[in-house]
Amino acid sequence: MPFVEIIYETGNKSVAYYETDEEMQSALSEHHRRAINGEPGTSQSALRNDLNPGETRIGSWVAERIKDVLIYDQHPADYGEDQLMDVADVKKVFNDTIKESEMQGVVHVQTVAAAIRDMSNSMVPEPKAHESQFKMEETAKADLSFLKAVE
Repeated sequence: MPFVEIIYETGNKSVAYYETDEEMQSALSEHHRRAINGEPGTSQSALRNDLNPGETRIGSWVAERIKDVLIYDQHPADYGEDQLMDVADVKKVFNDTIKESEMQGVVHVQTVAAAIRDMSNSMVPEPKAHESQFKMEETAKADLSFLKAVE
């Protein structure tokens, strides 16, 4: 289980590497427990001193509840690093971009070039809150039933 993309309820996302399922479950359970209890996300998160006495002194980086965990065989940012794309996909992007950006028989070359270059960008341009931020297809989704033990 090399890499996981953790998607939080807030829509924030992070990537982590775990050697085993047990290591992943332990780390995510602890993080989720901290979120449930309003604790800082990590031990490096400093307690806030700018709150009035009696207010919750949550950390500057609050732990967030885990919504989803996607599993990848390799780091999802490795998508497209070989710069090889299917010919049909390149032709489609090329033709679609020309069709979308054509102005009276001309097109900005950099617009077409940017669209083709962006095909190998590993990031999704505007991912929805609870969707992956990466174009790479995940290998699996983690079963998060183990988080119930800390709720």
